[in-house]
Amino acid sequence: MALLFAGANSQYTFVASDRFLESMAGSRADPEQAKPMVIRCDDARAAVGFVSFAQPGQLAVRSWLREELANAARDESTFTATISRFAELAGARFERLPLSSAEKRLSVVFAAMVSYDEGYTAPWLVRVSNYEEVGVEEPRAEANAEFDVLPKVPDDPSNAGSLVVSCGVNQGVLSSGIADLATLVATLGPVSRVAAKVGELMRGAALAPESDGWVGTRCDAVGVSRDVRQAPEGHSISAGDSRTTFTPDVDDLRREIPIPRVGRNRPCPCGSNKKYKLCHGQKAS
Repeated sequence: MALLFAGANSQYTFVASDRFLESMAGSRADPEQAKPMVIRCDDARAAVGFVSFAQPGQLAVRSWLREELANAARDESTFTATISRFAELAGARFERLPLSSAEKRLSVVFAAMVSYDEGYTAPWLVRVSNYEEVGVEEPRAEANAEFDVLPKVPDDPSNAGSLVVSCGVNQGVLSSGIADLATLVATLGPVSRVAAKVGELMRGAALAPESDGWVGTRCDAVGVSRDVRQAPEGHSISAGDSRTTFTPDVDDLRREIPIPRVGRNRPCPCGSNKKYKLCHGQKAS
């Protein structure tokens, strides 16, 4: 999990990361630990992915991420408050890890659709990192003790345009490829096409000497629609451009969730992708 792309436009946000299943030491990682996921806050939905350089087995980043985000939203579950608190918790946790500072590098990217009180919704890209900085091409080889919250938000939320960022080991990615991805996102190309383009960039980076063998050839992408009624979508791109879809995990961080009653076998309105009877219908009974 060493290379990640994220983007957003007026209709959706996405996060796409490589699936590096073997570490530099040859240890195998759980492929489910690499998949991006989705969170729901009081005022936002966000696709979430990460890049990490700890060896598999030292820290199950995805499981820890879900737990710490839930902790971060316990007192205040708006998007900005949750991310700010998460950065504090991440710093405290990583400071205690018995790893070298080179192995403690972590960036978590949130590609969110944020609802404003004025009645419109706009995309945000937020990176929480202890080794990468906005506008700096070369990430630090060693981690800081604290995590910084690095937002990339539209100048005019009512007319947001599009945003694209990459992080991690992106030295092997062609600048022309990133430009093509940005054009695809700006012209509202569907998430499936975005995932295919990112898969192409991932494979190119995996083969480039500059990536030093860190980047995997497989890619998982998760997209979140501006329309809250539309379920998030997941796409996996493997070597040879083989494509499959999956249902992303959705972690609901909202403190109070008004859920209308629906048929027992209908999808739960909370967006968990479970049947109502197995989700909030079960809680109601």
